[in-house]
Amino acid sequence: MTLQEMNEAGYKSTQSEIKRFNTLLAKQYKKALDEIRTDIRKVYDKVIGDRSPSELAAILKEQPSWLYVQANKFDRLQALQKKVQTQFIKASIAAGNMTVEASKMAITNNFYRQQFAVMFANASPVSLSFTVLNPAVVEVSVLGTPTVWNKLGKQVADKIAGKYGTLGAYQPKYGTLSSILKKNRIADLQKIQTSITQGLIQGKSFTQTSKDVKKVLDSTASQALRVVRTESMRNMNSGAYANHNQAKAQGLDLKRMDLEVLDDRTRGQSQSTDGQISDENDQFHFPGGVLVDIIGNSGIAAYDIHERGVAIEIIEDQPPTQRRARSPVTGKNEIISFKDYSTWMSDNGFAQNKTGRWTIK
Repeated sequence: MTLQEMNEAGYKSTQSEIKRFNTLLAKQYKKALDEIRTDIRKVYDKVIGDRSPSELAAILKEQPSWLYVQANKFDRLQALQKKVQTQFIKASIAAGNMTVEASKMAITNNFYRQQFAVMFANASPVSLSFTVLNPAVVEVSVLGTPTVWNKLGKQVADKIAGKYGTLGAYQPKYGTLSSILKKNRIADLQKIQTSITQGLIQGKSFTQTSKDVKKVLDSTASQALRVVRTESMRNMNSGAYANHNQAKAQGLDLKRMDLEVLDDRTRGQSQSTDGQISDENDQFHFPGGVLVDIIGNSGIAAYDIHERGVAIEIIEDQPPTQRRARSPVTGKNEIISFKDYSTWMSDNGFAQNKTGRWTIK
């Protein structure tokens, strides 16, 4: 197995682990939808009472907003909107926590897989030691909050940067994850509550109003999945970047190559950078003179959202397909299956937690 093959296998294995969060996210919003629909149903039943469909139709024909007027009596609508807010925020926060965990898994698991790949393929005189990823790198890359820097202090940050590169490179350039999640949460909640209010004002049936709410929540779930995909790809590349820097800090001569997915969905800038080798500053040159340390973190939304490109390693400026393989487990040149990675991690004191992220035992 070549270095390039192991690099790619590392990304694919981590991506496979992250996919489980797609189902978990969908379940959170499905649960919220069921609860919200139940509460909407209760309000409709109280307002309509024992009126027949024909009686209700006659009332709405004369006064289309009758449902809204009645729902406002005894603060029924206000109480409903409070319940909806509670249910949606609960689901949204749970989904956000899953996004954070998926992002942490992305940077952490890919860091160790890429470290395994480089140690395996290293046939140079440089002897690499196993490195534990510093938690500060994970926190900066995943959350990117100012409190991270405040807690570290300049001296500690500089020390970490000496091994992993400047922490500023890991900072999400298009906004912190928490700010993105909060912004989406506020906007989506408003859409749901507006759908309910407008449904009552326009005299829509429970079925019609619940369908409108479902459309919003379906869109919310799809957007949440897009955030997970975008953030996980960026953080997988962050993990590879962290490994690249720690290996260089140990004296290994490395460069990186941008490897893009080339199909009918590949955007122009990705096509133009495919196969590009990092410059003397370890940066990639994207269209418009944009210098990129970590693929997926250029700061240009059109470049970062849905980015599928990855950075793979090149040792001593030689194409990755020409590398020999030396096992970091045995120290001998040999061809082994990628599944031996688990044994290697276990031997170095790591195990996967309940979500699948590699952590120290």
